[in-house]
Formats: sequence, structure tokens, C-alpha cells
Amino acid sequence: MAQLDQEQRSQLRARGIPFVVFDPTTALPDDVPFVGATNWAGGRAATRHLIDRGTVGSR
Repeated sequence: MAQLDQEQRSQLRARGIPFVVFDPTTALPDDVPFVGATNWAGGRAATRHLIDRGTVGSR
């Protein structure tokens, strides 16, 4: 997602659905995780770390 408004974020959180905003087009609140276009390597490394730990994967 490039952008999520407050209502969309609230709906995701209410359902317990994790999310990350990719390459946000505006400033985001501090509690919204994001990966910017200049941080793809960091995003991939973080994702690999979570997968390796078993934190992220198919359910």
C-alpha cells in the first residue's frame, strides 16, 4: 500500500491484520510502519529476519 487513511488503518488494527505502508506519499503517524523506496534492502532484510524466526509466514 502506498497510503492508508486513518479509517483504513483503524479497520486493519481492529481485525488484527498487520500492515506496512510501502513508499508513503505523505508523512505518517509514528505508529505506522513503513518502508520507503530508498530502503528496499532494509525491508527485505527485515522480512527475511522475521521469516527466518518464524514470525511471518503462511497461516
